Amino acid sequence: KMWKWIRDELLTEEAYRLGLDKSNRVEREVTFWEDNYLMNTLLTEKSGNEPITMEMIAKEYDLFREKYSTDPMVNVREILLSDSETMHEVMIKIEEGENFSELAKTYSERSWAAVNGGELGYFRMGQFQPIDKFAFKAKAGEIVGPIEIGSKYSIIKVIGKKGREPIPLEEVSDQIRKDILLSRRAKLYPKLVTELREKYDIKMYAGIFATEVVQSKEWGEVRGAISNLFVLNRR
Repeated sequence: KMWKWIRDELLTEEAYRLGLDKSNRVEREVTFWEDNYLMNTLLTEKSGNEPITMEMIAKEYDLFREKYSTDPMVNVREILLSDSETMHEVMIKIEEGENFSELAKTYSERSWAAVNGGELGYFRMGQFQPIDKFAFKAKAGEIVGPIEIGSKYSIIKVIGKKGREPIPLEEVSDQIRKDILLSRRAKLYPKLVTELREKYDIKMYAGIFATEVVQSKEWGEVRGAISNLFVLNRR
């Protein structure tokens, strides 16, 4: 971490030495991030006035129980092969009732799993593609394959399944608190914008080249982008 900090400081100092901080592009970027930070700070301040109690957190937890639950998972043993003849040979051995785990140890080319009888361990949908969709559809104990994975073949046996399970409230209470704040901010945003537009009597008109015109009694009429107030240009 210290070395990373030193590297970052060195690079920053070099950028200042080259005068990059004075470039229009950098100034626009800095202004954008400053404005964005201030906007988020304002929304946080406005939405955080009402304390979030444990009762609120518990209610949110009950309402969205599935959201605060573990994903369904599946565990399989796999025999991964690149040779079609060997694949057919192994399929025959499986049909004859030979032990799947021992066959995986002998034949599977996924070496790290082969030593454990081909067991991949529990995984979620989206992991170990494309065998994941076959594994989740199959029942425990079922053998599926061969599944083509590029130029290879995968034969799997489902050895375990876990359904969606609620995560204990104490483990997700901080996340729920953040979610409640985000929800408040999302509801507050349009309301606050409307109030401010009415407060400053802002009107926007469609202009040439998809550029809007802002008109205010306090500011007069300004054409183009006003980075400190609004992002006006649309593409």
